[in-house]
Amino acid sequence: MLRELVAATMREGEDLPGPSRAERGQQVIAPPVPIALKAALYEAFRKSGMSQRRLAREFDIAESEVRRMLNPDHATKAATIDRALLQLGKRVTVIVGEAA
Repeated sequence: MLRELVAATMREGEDLPGPSRAERGQQVIAPPVPIALKAALYEAFRKSGMSQRRLAREFDIAESEVRRMLNPDHATKAATIDRALLQLGKRVTVIVGEAA
């Protein structure tokens, strides 16, 4: 359900909601890694103020590839999103914790 909320927000071109704090005794739920990466790219792209055309020129890729990278329903390799985020001044880090 969280994945679809994030994806729908991206499809509509809206601002992503911030995470809420877990109350005592509540379990923290994180979105699946692929949608979390897409959401990070989407947010960094929106904050950059760049057009998709300009981002494509800066990456030296087709504009259609930028559209696919920003599409929450299109599979994009994590390494590709990582490079795009780096170009936008962001860095991907991964934290692995104990399963609940």
